[in-house]
Amino acid sequence: MHDESQIWTISIVGGTLLKIREEGTGASISPDGSRIAFVSGGREIWLINPDGQGARKLLDVGKDYWVPANSLVEWSPDGQQIAFLKSRREPEETTLQIHGINSGQTTALLSRRVLRSFCWTQDWRILYARAGFAPNEGSDSLWEIGVNPRTQQPSNPRRLTNDIGFSVFDLSATADGKLLAYVWQRQQSDVYWGELEGDGTPLRNPARLTLDERMDWPGGWIRDGKSLLFFSDRNGEFDIFRQGIKDRDAEPIVVGSDEKRAPSLSPDGRWILYLEWPKTAGGTSTGSAHLMRAPVSGGTPEIVLDARGYPGSANIQHEMDPVTATGYPDFRCAAVPRSPCVLAEADDDHIVFSRFDPQSGAKREVARADISRDSVWDLSPDGSRLVFAARFSRSPIRILDLATGAERHQLLVGSPLVYSVGWARDGKSFLVTTFSPKGSSLLRVFIDGRTQLLRQSSNWVERLIQSPDGKLLAFGQVNVNSNAWILDR
Repeated sequence: MHDESQIWTISIVGGTLLKIREEGTGASISPDGSRIAFVSGGREIWLINPDGQGARKLLDVGKDYWVPANSLVEWSPDGQQIAFLKSRREPEETTLQIHGINSGQTTALLSRRVLRSFCWTQDWRILYARAGFAPNEGSDSLWEIGVNPRTQQPSNPRRLTNDIGFSVFDLSATADGKLLAYVWQRQQSDVYWGELEGDGTPLRNPARLTLDERMDWPGGWIRDGKSLLFFSDRNGEFDIFRQGIKDRDAEPIVVGSDEKRAPSLSPDGRWILYLEWPKTAGGTSTGSAHLMRAPVSGGTPEIVLDARGYPGSANIQHEMDPVTATGYPDFRCAAVPRSPCVLAEADDDHIVFSRFDPQSGAKREVARADISRDSVWDLSPDGSRLVFAARFSRSPIRILDLATGAERHQLLVGSPLVYSVGWARDGKSFLVTTFSPKGSSLLRVFIDGRTQLLRQSSNWVERLIQSPDGKLLAFGQVNVNSNAWILDR
């Protein structure tokens, strides 16, 4: 999303607008008004003059790190230091750091699994919001930490509020530090389904399947096309459920204390496959998963194989991007009996795709793609091809033939930002959701380049899963509720 943002200044006398930077986020002006600090490319911090001149790179937050979207670079009261957040995925962590403009010294004030927003007050205190612990990760609390102006050393953090029931962003303070302003936000994902008949027919009668107030994400269809598998944290941890599309209640399939995601049928229809991350003694998910199988007819789950990595939480937001169920490892199975399943794992700057046998657990690497962890992919219904794309990117969608290694690129008309992608059941097209500031669009994209609009929405949509007969489409939709508040410190 970074390429959607530009930096402008506006005169308070006359209201004259001046664009000073074509690309940049998180901009803030120094106390004396002489410099503007901003984030470029998601990981570099720059300085620029208010007239757009004198841009220079100040620092890079490091490989495998990024500055959270919509997180401001904050100036110290004397304008000699900046503070910023930097995040990484494995292990999941956000660090609050200070950097001296002249000294070049960088000091880490504190690190937590999730820090969302912060501000620097005139009395040299940094106020920040941190997430709660499972299962209340979407309920933040406000804290403060003092900073020594000379040494940059922090005091012990002090808690200001209990968990307040929602996530906090855009935290700011009045000049005297007595009042705090912030945006509170609550996000919720639910499973939806709709009718998708004919090549050019828009999605009809979309309906919400999951009616609870927790996080719910679709997994796969049962063979009859009348029931869906999904995963939900309605019991505290993500568990596996099954629900008929005309039913109001779900049937639990696999429940327990470990985190479980992405249920899907094996190609022969005998097994429900899913990923499971055991919990550590501290209550967090481990950095590697078991790919599990449970008989469709019922019975004890078994381990198929181990998979590297953890994709990050699917029920909290680190930034003001929506909650998401994407990430690695992940897997897909072909819809045709005796066809392959494919596991995707992140390996540095590549995604490694491996075929595996749900019965024996045998695994063999079949392809590597030079694409980031922030990407989406799917396996064609016959198991012969992969489609993958970088999220929030205008780069072409890529289609890889697993037998020959041949790759072709598909550039969408207008080069929209891609958010999710999934093969259609006909194998001749795929379904794509795109993002713009006005909302999202669901598209059918044919191999020959034709594109058809199926639905427009103001919400975020992902995990597009067509029913076995191709007549229905299940998807996850994120609804966002937010408002601005003022708090007496």
